Amino acid sequence: MAEIFNEYGEHVSVVSITSEAFGKDFTLETDGSYHLNREKISVLIEKLIEEYRQKIGNPPEKIVLHKTTFFNPSEKEGVEEVLSKFDITYDLVNIIENPSLRFFGDGKMPPSRGTFYRIDATKGLLYTTGYVKSFKTYPGIGIPKPLEFHMDYGKTEIEKLGKEIFALTKMDWNNTNLMLREPVTVKYASNIIEILKAGLQSDEVVKDIRYYI
Repeated sequence: MAEIFNEYGEHVSVVSITSEAFGKDFTLETDGSYHLNREKISVLIEKLIEEYRQKIGNPPEKIVLHKTTFFNPSEKEGVEEVLSKFDITYDLVNIIENPSLRFFGDGKMPPSRGTFYRIDATKGLLYTTGYVKSFKTYPGIGIPKPLEFHMDYGKTEIEKLGKEIFALTKMDWNNTNLMLREPVTVKYASNIIEILKAGLQSDEVVKDIRYYI
């Protein structure tokens, strides 16, 4: 299952593909992460483009795919196979929710919300929660953890990808919190997964995001 957001961070729709016997649709990597095979991710991307075209009126000029596991070679090949037909530029971004790297401030407060660190040309670290200057405190509980993100494919500057992710943490219209840790591309998908685990049954995928938030 995947969600579609437009350039303003607004929810467009949800698409899904059926699953066959476990093991045919997925591959298991040595790090324990599961990945779609080439055929399945190709079908998913084609459905994403078609759904976007039906809702917006034209196919997207650029696609940024957020995923909480890395894009393995089969997934990269499947995405390239589809998007090359449409002449669409794209970035493949792996968002790591629990990175091992942390920052420490020189005072009592944690790093400021929005703190960004460029690890290298394809990797960045971003604090989406943290100290807020206007509040003169960290309006949260526990110790804020950053998000690490890797560009597994693409040409966008890593700083720009960080700004996009940061902006998407402010796009949860069902929440009045100053800060959310995850971008809506990850947060909403997690909500949907938990609901489906609970046994939601439907003849077709319910595409209105209001059912999931």
